[in-house]
Amino acid sequence: MAKSVLGSDPLARMKARSPKLIDEVAGERPGNEAPEAEGLPAEIFERAVDDRIATFERRIKAKLNRFDSEIEEEIGQARNLDPTLERRLGEALHRIEGRFQKLGSLVGELEEEERQGLLESIIAFGDAFERAFRLDTYRHYLNNFGMRDRNYDVDEFGVEVDAHASIQPLVEFLFHKWWRVEVEGIENIPDEGAALLVANHAGVLPYDGAMITYAVEHLHPARRRARFLAEDWSAEIPFATSLVTRLGGVRGSRENAERILRAGELVTVFPEGVKGSGKYYHERYRLQRFGRGGFVRMCLETGAAIIPVAVLGAEEAHPVLYKVNWLANLLRVPFFPVSPTFPLLGPLGLIPLPAKWTIVFGEPITLEKHGPTDGTNDFLVSQLKERVRNAIQQMLNERLAERRSTWLG
Repeated sequence: MAKSVLGSDPLARMKARSPKLIDEVAGERPGNEAPEAEGLPAEIFERAVDDRIATFERRIKAKLNRFDSEIEEEIGQARNLDPTLERRLGEALHRIEGRFQKLGSLVGELEEEERQGLLESIIAFGDAFERAFRLDTYRHYLNNFGMRDRNYDVDEFGVEVDAHASIQPLVEFLFHKWWRVEVEGIENIPDEGAALLVANHAGVLPYDGAMITYAVEHLHPARRRARFLAEDWSAEIPFATSLVTRLGGVRGSRENAERILRAGELVTVFPEGVKGSGKYYHERYRLQRFGRGGFVRMCLETGAAIIPVAVLGAEEAHPVLYKVNWLANLLRVPFFPVSPTFPLLGPLGLIPLPAKWTIVFGEPITLEKHGPTDGTNDFLVSQLKERVRNAIQQMLNERLAERRSTWLG
């Protein structure tokens, strides 16, 4: 009998559970009768256990080899990786392999009854070990943590009323004290009816969507709500999906936007998408391509007006100086930004810089002379898309020419 560093009997707790023999378990199943013999022949049982253990060992070795290869590939792509980190990763993998070899030796020395009881525990542990090497495991637990204490008192678009109210003090502080947001042209938003707010995008995190929503809710005479579309990749970030949904964001899709517009509500979209939020600092306030004009087709089909929106200040909230592509691939996000404060200052680097913000709502671009069928006219869609883009770029250029300081406005 093998000895354990934790005591003379490594299976004491397992013995207390009194595992059933294979023939006993089979005999309890409906429609099955226990075999005439008291148990399986020892050589057959031993061969079955050895086969299961060998299969488990092959799975673990394959997982270790694949994980080792992935780590080596990511390390090879990194330019300035600390050699000490590479050495420690190699040592950790070597220790894991050694412990599994020791586990195999221990199992081989156990008696038949003990081996049978231990087999299921080994397989279960192997499954847990494999899950531990998948980032999806951690995303799952973190997202579930973000859903704790969820209140299911929501409106028809999934906004959780209590959560929305609880975050307002923070948003109010950012709006009035931290960024000192100035708003122009709020009267261009209609008091009722559907409208699409089309804005430039920057800042890594969707602060611009939150500030536009706050401005419309608190400064517009009708106190309307403008729901913003969140980018699909945010679903890969722990907490992001549940947090955005609970606070009023809607996952970006044409179906979601159309449903809100047909209900006569406001929707904020950022046609630049990831290209806008990930712009380098030296590219700030240079609008990226507006995709294929899906937002124009949507307005043509629903009859919603288009309101161009220019946001100044978000580009300096989290200035992107560099992107770590290999880490972005590992985390499965579009980009991993390096700013003057992140990741140098750790979690503190997530605090946005206190730039002075200005939000300008331009004059509505109505599509009354066009009909729903014009959405199939690619030339018209392209013209309207560029018209909106040029309107936003012009507003940005005008306000930038008037701005004296990034921090004071």
